[in-house]
Parts: sequence; structure tokens; C-alpha cells
Amino acid sequence: MAFKERLLFLIYLGVLIFLSITRMWEPILVVFILCLPLISIKKLGPIIGLLFVVSVPYLAWGYTRGEMPLYWFGLFNLRALAMFSFTMAFFSIINPFRALSFSRTFSMVLSLSYAQYMSFSRTFKSFSQALRSRTVKKRLGKSFSSYAGAVFKYFLDLSERRSNEVTQALKSRGFYVQNRGS
Repeated sequence: MAFKERLLFLIYLGVLIFLSITRMWEPILVVFILCLPLISIKKLGPIIGLLFVVSVPYLAWGYTRGEMPLYWFGLFNLRALAMFSFTMAFFSIINPFRALSFSRTFSMVLSLSYAQYMSFSRTFKSFSQALRSRTVKKRLGKSFSSYAGAVFKYFLDLSERRSNEVTQALKSRGFYVQNRGS
């Protein structure tokens, strides 16, 4: 069973490399369409928002220089959506812990990353519930901006604190870890 998952993981890496280097939009679109039934459409919303935050400034910059990088804009966004949807579809079918079980280091990194993700997800849900329970109507404007800024700062501080703790824990267990922060 683990061999099958390792082989599928290698195929997954190969498809990701292909998606990242191809300049043709047709295979990218095919991958995206094939993966759509396997993923939650709700997960695409934040990704699409992030893509526009990243790519629209580049589009505007190109426009100010007299260029219209529309082909790049479409290809970049389609590629990112295809890679995201392929990753979500792949890991909904294959257990990543089994796929990476051949390497102790990869397994450790995946376990630590997953634990951090779950912890941050629970904390973010708690923040969201706290905001909903303390407000009667939807907050927009200055008060929401200050709240969002405080939450963002909290997560930055939390990630820095936890990364230092994990680094110390790994060092105490004999792993060579270079911490750039200290």
C-alpha cells in the first residue's frame, strides 16, 4: 500500500513540475477542470482573492509601461488554480503521511506543519467566533481594520514563537536545525 502511495506521490510531483513549466494553457485548463469535482468550491474563494491581490498590481504595472500582459495574467492565475486544485484533489485521495513515510525527515516536517496548521485553524476559528459573538452587525471600516491588524500581528508573533520552540525541540532531539532568527 505504501509503494502505491509513493508512486502516486512521484506522479503528483511530476504533474506539478509540468504545470509549473508549461506555457500552454490547454493542459493546465484540463487539469483544473478534472480536479474540480474532487475539491470544495468554498476553498477556491480565498485562493482567487489572493491571486488577484498578487496579479492585479502586476497587470496595472504593465499597463503603466504601455504593455498589456493579459496572456501572462490568465496563464499565471489558471496555473495557480490548477496547481491548488490538483494538490487538494490529490491529498483528498492519498494519505500524505503514508506517501512521505519513506523519509523520517519528510514525515517529521509534515507532522510539524500539520500540527501547526490545525492549531492555527482552531485559533482563527476562535477569533472569528469571538468577533461574531461580540458584534451585532457586520463591522467594516476602521474598527474592523484595527481588529484584523491585531489578529494578523497575533499570528505573526505566534508563528515566530512556535518556530523558535520547534527549533529548540528538534535540536534537543539531535536534528541539525539552523535558526536564522537567533
